[in-house]
Amino acid sequence: MYRGQSKYFKVVYNPREEFSVWHADAALLGNWRDTGRYGSVSDCWDYIDARELNEGYLFKLFSGD
Repeated sequence: MYRGQSKYFKVVYNPREEFSVWHADAALLGNWRDTGRYGSVSDCWDYIDARELNEGYLFKLFSGD
């Protein structure tokens, strides 16, 4: 989690579609992009988990594709 001072957090991603949770006021670094999703740490991780389930990442992981 990239550090800032905010008590709110944001979901960010990179070109490899790896997601992370950063403080909402942290500047984006390198190729990281903002998803527009903000909230508590647990809200942000819930968003990431739901997105991965919806896009079939877990199916791909377990099926070996």
